[in-house]
Amino acid sequence: MLVAWTGFSTKFLADGISTGAWVAAAVWLGATATAGGVGLLSEMTALQSRSPIRVFPVVLVVQIVVAVLLAPLLAGGSWSPDPLPITGLAVSLAVLAAGTRALAGGRSVGGAIATEEGERAGADAGGSGAQV
Repeated sequence: MLVAWTGFSTKFLADGISTGAWVAAAVWLGATATAGGVGLLSEMTALQSRSPIRVFPVVLVVQIVVAVLLAPLLAGGSWSPDPLPITGLAVSLAVLAAGTRALAGGRSVGGAIATEEGERAGADAGGSGAQV
C-alpha cells in the first residue's frame, strides 16, 4: 500500500518543484522517501515468511488498484460520468485481480511453491535441503 502511495507523493513532489513551492516539495520528498522505505521494509518482511510467488501478485494488484481508485481523489484526475467507462474500469480491475489470483494459484506455481517449502523445511530441520 505504501509503495502505491509513493506514486502519488512523487506526483505532488513534482508539482511542488514545477511551481517553485520548495517547502512543499521538500515535505513531499520526505513523505516519498519515508513511504518508500517503509513499503520496502514491509515487502522484505513479507518475503522472509512467504515465497516471492505469493508476495509479488498481492503487491502488484494492491499497487494498481489503489492507484486507480485514489487517482481522482488525490491526483486531481476525473472519471467520465458515463456508465460505460466506469463499468469498463470496474471490469478491468476485477479481471486484473481474478487473473492474478488464477495465475498465482496455478498448478505450475503450486508445484514451485511446494518444492520451495520442502527445501525450506529441510533447511529448518538442520539439513541443507539437498539430497545425497
